[in-house]
Amino acid sequence: MKTISYYISMAVILTAAIITGGCTDDDEKSLSLRSGELSIYDFAPNTGKGGTQLLINGEQFPLDAASISVTINEVELSILRSNEEQLLVEVPDNEAIGTAPIVINTKGKTTQSEVNFTFRKTAITGFSPAYGKVGTKVRIYVENLPAEIKNPTATYNGITAECTAEEGYFQVTIPEADFGSYPIIISFNGRTLSTGEFEYKDLLFERTITTLPGSSEFNIMCADWEYRRGGIAVDNDGNVYLTDIGNLRVRKITPDGTVSEAAGAGTESTVDWGLNWRYENGGTGSYNAVVRPTDLKVDSKGNMYICDDWTGATVCFEPDGKALYLGWQAAISLAVDEANNRLYSMKSNGDILLKDLNDYGGDPASAGTLIITGNGSCGGMDVDKTTGDLYTTNIGTHQIIKYAKDSWGTPIVIAGSGRSGYSDGAYNEATFTSPWGIAVTPDGNILVAGNGTSDASTVSADQSIRYIDQKTGMVSTFAGSGTSGNTDSSFEVLSYAGINSTIESLPAAFGAPSSVCVGKDGTVYVLDRRNNCVKKITTVEK
Repeated sequence: MKTISYYISMAVILTAAIITGGCTDDDEKSLSLRSGELSIYDFAPNTGKGGTQLLINGEQFPLDAASISVTINEVELSILRSNEEQLLVEVPDNEAIGTAPIVINTKGKTTQSEVNFTFRKTAITGFSPAYGKVGTKVRIYVENLPAEIKNPTATYNGITAECTAEEGYFQVTIPEADFGSYPIIISFNGRTLSTGEFEYKDLLFERTITTLPGSSEFNIMCADWEYRRGGIAVDNDGNVYLTDIGNLRVRKITPDGTVSEAAGAGTESTVDWGLNWRYENGGTGSYNAVVRPTDLKVDSKGNMYICDDWTGATVCFEPDGKALYLGWQAAISLAVDEANNRLYSMKSNGDILLKDLNDYGGDPASAGTLIITGNGSCGGMDVDKTTGDLYTTNIGTHQIIKYAKDSWGTPIVIAGSGRSGYSDGAYNEATFTSPWGIAVTPDGNILVAGNGTSDASTVSADQSIRYIDQKTGMVSTFAGSGTSGNTDSSFEVLSYAGINSTIESLPAAFGAPSSVCVGKDGTVYVLDRRNNCVKKITTVEK
């Protein structure tokens, strides 16, 4: 039987734990260091910019703040408040702080923290637009700006430019200059930062959105299978292919508007669940079973790749209709790297498999090697044909991710703050809502179809196609808006992409755009689920 003194002891311990917020291993380590000497136990936060306030915990701090100095890398911090066990200090706006421990000096005694503090340096995250003429207003986004901006100035091609500091960015007005490409230089608070090259030229573009014929024949959204987002692709001859899920087909639209079946036959009652056709002629038999294609891609030879997470099969159709079985990945989306002979398959949990593009046959186990473990959120995929880098969307984190070729353990966020929403801006501040479709343009920039919601929601915050300019680090609306609609339109843009490049409010054009592709001539095609159609976007110089 436990004694009364045991329960009293436990109550004291629990009370102490509540008062201190509970003891972690680090707390126990700190408590064990109490020695009656000048000491730093810990501090928070351990990273920050100019103006950040740090709370330092320790012992034997003097009550007289004038008798103590706190420095990081020999740069002195301001002491705001002090007592024997805590100091509240402020970090100055001085990048010389770098990464170093906190050092306290008082009355001939010195101590320093075991952990380093890291100063977050200011850096340009993006600028927009990337070109224009005299009078063009360019926004230059800078992260980790100090609270007070002193004497902001700017030059372009050595010519002084008007510069104002706004919340989170600088606005520079381009002066009259020679045609050409030069960086914009901004200076403030003793710093000098440089953008990428801004091109001085006088251009105006017209962007036109039209609906391709054939919508009455499609059933892109099937009520029983709404979670299947679908895919779209275009070949080098301008033929467009789309997943027509409700009709168990892949459709083809030729440049003259003719609609035909590219794959899929039969009805749900004729599903070949055993995929016995894969054993015909060494696994290259005709595919006469039903397909519910979740995504598709087309290579330069006209081969069409389809994934189907209903039957589980991934298939390559040669132009003559021959089917090549590529495995049982049960994939939601695909990416094809023809130059490196690679097929990427993403499952519904976000896992990504890799296998050789020509590794086909009858073995359902030949699904590929797991290279990326998902976080439960799938999305679209595409490959940069020049670099071989893989790009994906993540509907859970609302971000666009890059994996440099063969660097599968190092995901790079190229756009998206991680918050759901609909806003353009610098790559780390822009917001997306359930981004799904993704396409890498011939020049290495990114298009994203904004609405990958399971029910093709008309109230989703993002009903647009977004453009990620990898040169400037900016995200802008390429077409559409945050409002669902079905409006074909034509409008002027001052530059191909950029925050200041479009009219104030783009016409509503899409209803749950879920997939996007781009032809070799730059024409963009969108699978518009809610409107049961394909939209075509052309941009030409005026």
